[in-house]
Amino acid sequence: MRRRIAWWRKCWCGRISARSTAPFESKTNFIGGAKEGATVIATATPVHRGRRTQVWQTRLETEDGKLVAVVMQTQMVL
Repeated sequence: MRRRIAWWRKCWCGRISARSTAPFESKTNFIGGAKEGATVIATATPVHRGRRTQVWQTRLETEDGKLVAVVMQTQMVL
C-alpha cells in the first residue's frame, strides 16, 4: 500500500500545475485498509491554487466507496 501511494504522489507532482512544483508539506491519515489486490481510487481536489503555493486534498477509496486514506499536501510553485 505504501509503495502504491508513493508512486501516486510521484505521478501527481508534475500534473498539479503547468509550472514545476515541489512538495512543501504532506500529511497522510490512514483511515482503514484495503484487501490485497483491491483497486484503490485516488481523487484529488484543489483546496487553494495560488501563485506561490497550492494545497490539495486527496481521498483514497476502494471501489465500493470505503475510505482508505486522506492526504493533505501543500505544493510550492517554482
